[in-house]
Amino acid sequence: MKILALAALALAIAITGCKSTAPQVKTTMVTLPSIGEVVTSYLGENLITQGVGYYTDVITVGNMIKYTASYKEAIL
Repeated sequence: MKILALAALALAIAITGCKSTAPQVKTTMVTLPSIGEVVTSYLGENLITQGVGYYTDVITVGNMIKYTASYKEAIL
């Protein structure tokens, strides 16, 4: 019985040792359109949208010129 309890304790410690922690995110209140900005809304559109959001780093694609193709007009 002692061995079973010791094995269960060791398993519990091993499982909780692998737990990852979520990164800390600073949230901000987002209002669209921005306060003081003059915009036009039509019938059925939302006048204002508010929510809690956050800004984060994103993937940016560098210079892709060497991967693109150029096509010229064909003269027949």
